[in-house]
Amino acid sequence: MSLNFNHTLTDKSLYALMVWMRNNQIQTRHASSLPLDHNNRVIFHQCHDVIVVNSKMGERTQKFAIFNNFDKEANVKTWSIHDVAQLSRISDELTVKTELLTLQSLEVGTSLAAIRLHELAAVIKKCSALTSLNVDLTEADDSGAAVLVTLFPPIGCANLQHLNISANNFSAKAAEILASGLEKSSLLSFSLVATQLDSHDRTIGTEGANHFASYLKKNPSLQSFCLKQNDVTNEGLFAILDGLRFNTHLKELDLSSNPFDSHCAPALSHFLKHTTTLRLLSLNDIARLGDTGIRELAQGIASNSSLKILSLKSCSIASVGGRHLSSALSHNSSIEKLYLSGNYGWGSGATDILCRVLKANSQVRTLHLSNCGIGDEGAVYMADLLRINTTLLDVSLKQNEITDAGGIHLAGAIANNSSLMKLSLEGNRFGENTMREFANSLKTNSSLLQFNVDQMSAEYVDGNSISLNVLLCKNAELMKTRKEMKDLQLECEELKMKNAKLKAELSNLMN
Repeated sequence: MSLNFNHTLTDKSLYALMVWMRNNQIQTRHASSLPLDHNNRVIFHQCHDVIVVNSKMGERTQKFAIFNNFDKEANVKTWSIHDVAQLSRISDELTVKTELLTLQSLEVGTSLAAIRLHELAAVIKKCSALTSLNVDLTEADDSGAAVLVTLFPPIGCANLQHLNISANNFSAKAAEILASGLEKSSLLSFSLVATQLDSHDRTIGTEGANHFASYLKKNPSLQSFCLKQNDVTNEGLFAILDGLRFNTHLKELDLSSNPFDSHCAPALSHFLKHTTTLRLLSLNDIARLGDTGIRELAQGIASNSSLKILSLKSCSIASVGGRHLSSALSHNSSIEKLYLSGNYGWGSGATDILCRVLKANSQVRTLHLSNCGIGDEGAVYMADLLRINTTLLDVSLKQNEITDAGGIHLAGAIANNSSLMKLSLEGNRFGENTMREFANSLKTNSSLLQFNVDQMSAEYVDGNSISLNVLLCKNAELMKTRKEMKDLQLECEELKMKNAKLKAELSNLMN
């Protein structure tokens, strides 16, 4: 049962409501302080399976009793714990409840992990159905890794499959502890990300990468691996790729924001040539990869037949590297999503080559070229592509110094495009006439559901930014109608098949 309240309640009304909930065996899931209205009245919110209750009288906040918060029969799937008070309430509940049978995903906030890590681990171990854990250890040191290892399956959480850790103070020692624990676990997905690094923060570095490489050699079934922003140098990357030689199931690899350079590109290319399972490769913010690295990497991309998502944001790819990458895409028939934003030196020349390749490509559905310096000339090439392409669904050209000269061409291109669903053009310089052209194009376009421009630009259309949204709503209704018609067609086909089967059975009976 689900309850939604969009109005405030007095204390008396809330008390009556909660008594009614208790009598009707309706359980709340969670309590927390929330902002009140200007009259300091009670606000009652419901979101997913989490019900939050708060009341305030003057300067005193009262939290109403929670009835059967974590009942075994409650169908709770996801929790977020972000303060000690929440953890204490859960711990109190678990003194009488032996385990949480339905919780599948848990997110743990920043300061909590450092302050009450052992208590947190005790709670998590009782989540017998837990499959996904996101834990923020940015304020914990290496000792946090030792506690975390106790949660690894099969000893800790038997069903845990996905572990995502944020940590700013983990050294190579923590990496050694985690790698040792992972060798005995059955995790399918592991991620260790250092966020917002300062000069005093520690990272696992090359030594830590070597520890994880040892683990990768002994676990050929890992499906997702991420070591983002962990100060992994060339030596560390070589070790990781060597460890992955034994893996036959890896689907996702994220090594973004590390200081390795173009000298690692041949090894990455070799890895791409031989993997048959990888679906996602993310190498964002590898500033020293550059055109030299892309030239080598392109050879592996051209030979790979499994990769679906390639992300190379802010990798210092200029026009020459763009040409090599475009050439590789002409031989690749698997990539569906391509993220290249932040490569400012890309320019209009590389855009021209890429658009020529994509005119003959029927696989790429997402193309992000934001902040790539394509200018008006590049916008014209993109417009020519959009006029004939029937595959692209999501295109981003934000912050590309496109003016009216390029915008007019883009507006004309989307008028008759029947496949593009999202176009992002924020950060460009469009005037009133160009915005009117976009508005006119949206009147005939039947596929765009999201058209993003700067608010100031949108207001040029009849002085009202809502004009564009109204036009997009028309497309949303069309899409809904198309889906309903497709569903009806499928139902008709099923009925025809059933009818044919019944006729055949009847014919057999008569014979």
